[in-house]
This record gives sequence, structure tokens and C-alpha cells, in this order.
Amino acid sequence: DINQADSLTISKRVSATKGVTACTVNPKSKAVSVTYYDDVVNESKLSQVIEEQDIATTKVNFAAMEGPKCPIPAEY
Repeated sequence: DINQADSLTISKRVSATKGVTACTVNPKSKAVSVTYYDDVVNESKLSQVIEEQDIATTKVNFAAMEGPKCPIPAEY
């Protein structure tokens, strides 16, 4: 688990990164979800910011997953 203070620190640091539009931290699962403009900031930079807080990073490709999507595609 990530404690509340570290969760807030991670969220603030990632959100302050130029190009980031949203950041959510799930302390229980140690998951950080980031929405960003890839023409402004890259995954490497975001991983670096997150890993500074001793949180390992991995990428999840949600587009490759089956089931409902968010936002809901027009073909639904």
C-alpha cells in the first residue's frame, strides 16, 4: 500500500508535469493512472517522476483489452 501522504505527493508531482491532463493514484493497489499528451511528454519521463517515489512502473495497453471501453466507442 501507498500511504496517503505519498499518494498525494505522487499525484501532485505527476500532475505538475507539463503535458499531463489527469493523474489518479490508487494507494491500495499501488496503481497510478496518467492521461497525457504524448506530443508534450513521453512515458519515460512519466515513469521517472513516478519511480522517484519508489513505485515501479509498467504500461497497460487498455486498447488491447476485451470488454467495455472508456470513453465508450461510437460503435457500441
